[in-house]
Amino acid sequence: MNASTNETAIAVLAKLMLELSPVQILPRAIGTMSEGEFGDILRLVNSKILEVHEVAPSLIIEMALPPNDEYSPTIFNSETHTEEMPYQLSFYKDDRLIAVVGDHEPKTMEAIWIPEEPMQFCESLFGNLLQFAEAGYPGCEGCLGPAFDGTWDERAHRDSLLA
Repeated sequence: MNASTNETAIAVLAKLMLELSPVQILPRAIGTMSEGEFGDILRLVNSKILEVHEVAPSLIIEMALPPNDEYSPTIFNSETHTEEMPYQLSFYKDDRLIAVVGDHEPKTMEAIWIPEEPMQFCESLFGNLLQFAEAGYPGCEGCLGPAFDGTWDERAHRDSLLA
């Protein structure tokens, strides 16, 4: 994987999801996203999960909503919107953050950061999941081709985003 782009980062996340299943997705929509837009994303994700599950039944993706308390901002409550909590999708394996999609850059280099528009991200992620699962990943070696044999460099990826 030579190019450090959002497309490559999305492909890396798809590989991780297939390797680490089960994975949990924690969506947050605060500020500029409307309830309708957020609902559209959730419907798209749910339909794509079902589509991928037909090809990769061992892939488990759990959608979780954040708690609704004073420490976790209520979804769609503009009064709690801060610059620290823009729209994002957070991906977890157990308690380990593996990726963040949205404008909020994670502090850890252990998590992939993908500052991408949510609908475009979802289409690309689930397209990769389908393609990789149909190729036999992760149960095969080299089945994704040489473009996917490299090691992911999160620092280089973020540097390219901020350049």
